[in-house]
Amino acid sequence: MAVSGSTVSRKIDEIEDVLGVRLFERDTRHLRLTEAGNDFLYYAQQAIHLLGQGEQAMASYNKEVRGSLRIWCPPAFGREFLASTVAHFGAAHPLLNISLQLEARPFALGSSEFDIGICVGMPTEGRVVISRVCSFQSSYVATPKFFKKHGIPQTMHDLVRMPIVTVFHEQEMNERCVIQSPCGQQVSYVSKLAVNDSELAMKAILSGEYIGKVMHWYAQCELLNATIYKVLPELIEEKNVYAMVQGRKGNPRKVQLFIDFFKSHMQPTIADLERRTACLPYWEKVVEGGGGDYA
Repeated sequence: MAVSGSTVSRKIDEIEDVLGVRLFERDTRHLRLTEAGNDFLYYAQQAIHLLGQGEQAMASYNKEVRGSLRIWCPPAFGREFLASTVAHFGAAHPLLNISLQLEARPFALGSSEFDIGICVGMPTEGRVVISRVCSFQSSYVATPKFFKKHGIPQTMHDLVRMPIVTVFHEQEMNERCVIQSPCGQQVSYVSKLAVNDSELAMKAILSGEYIGKVMHWYAQCELLNATIYKVLPELIEEKNVYAMVQGRKGNPRKVQLFIDFFKSHMQPTIADLERRTACLPYWEKVVEGGGGDYA
């Protein structure tokens, strides 16, 4: 063990002091276990055996994906994309138990029990490591019924005079909003309808009474079916989706495997959706071309 005899003797003395019994009878010529020492030897051997089993179990973590994986995600994005990704990843790793929690509240990975957090937009928490998964665009949209009633907004100032539905986090409800153009110009407004759920916002828009900003992937069916139309192309916003983890060192292999799997599925899916929605006309062009139906 590359230690001196005196060190071993001192360690044995320390163990005997802790246990309160003598483990060895020893003199200058002989060394043998006492009755108590012989009994304690059994427990020491069991401890070494269990430690060896523990080392083998830890080694398997680098060979097999097993144990539990806890993931947090915003509801709309999770329902649309993450549920199927989790299902396929779980099928590929049958020894892994996955829990997926969808919540609209802001997420703090450092104070949670989750392994991975999925964030739409730049995370506000600074003590995590982020990995970009994909990016998507969002536009202001409304129905032809809305445009017939309120007209077509040509500028940000036109837009803020219209009834806007805005999606907020719960603690931000009813706060004053700001629209910013690519050149940095800002116009503030108070939302006519504030909700904390994308589905509620979409229903408000489809009612024909509100205009609002929606993510292209979330409104793909309505956009492709011409139920709603985009306006103000200069106000298109691009957001990134990030995977958040506690730190670069010490993360289990299953965490990185899931992030890589998620990226490989999301990037082509989102890219295809963006291509299909990008070619759709804005309502101004439909009207100019004589298309669309104000009825």
